[in-house]
Amino acid sequence: MKKTTIIVGIIIAFVAGLVGGYFGGYAEGGAAVTALYASKIAAVGRFFPMPSQVFSLSGRVENISGDTITIDANSITQNPFAEGNFPAVRTVAVTGATVITRMEQTDFATLQKEMAAQRLSASTGTVGAPITPPSLFTETDIVLSDIKVGDMIMVTAASDIANAASFSATKIQLLPENSANVPFPSSSVPAATQTPAR
Repeated sequence: MKKTTIIVGIIIAFVAGLVGGYFGGYAEGGAAVTALYASKIAAVGRFFPMPSQVFSLSGRVENISGDTITIDANSITQNPFAEGNFPAVRTVAVTGATVITRMEQTDFATLQKEMAAQRLSASTGTVGAPITPPSLFTETDIVLSDIKVGDMIMVTAASDIANAASFSATKIQLLPENSANVPFPSSSVPAATQTPAR
């Protein structure tokens, strides 16, 4: 009986040692890997700098209630390792001063004409004069009721909205249908200095 108890005790001690060693090694190895890659993650972050302020962002409309739009916002950074408390769901208030437009891609024929006119102007114009490229999008005024659940929109505010779960929009742009899978980048340019493409 005593011999059996000793054997059972040895087996239990052996199994406990294996389990403890496994989890201890796992934790120590995990810490080593985290330390090893921390500097690499920080280096990657330099290629995706966080904007100090965000004035516009895009997202899909989830709900419209009165003068309030709820959107599932795209990330404000392309850095997959970014840390921050950025709300995914944003509540946007539409006021009487909010400008609402529909963005549409400029058709190819119009772009060709604009580029030909630009080349002609560049060849006969003043040397060193700034060249304004043709706009890839045109904007037309619409009303809030033209925006539907499921639409992609770009919202702009007068103040920093990086961490804002709700804010008032100075401008809302209804994005083209084919932009659903192409997240429009957020803007760090204040709304007052943005020039609309019309």
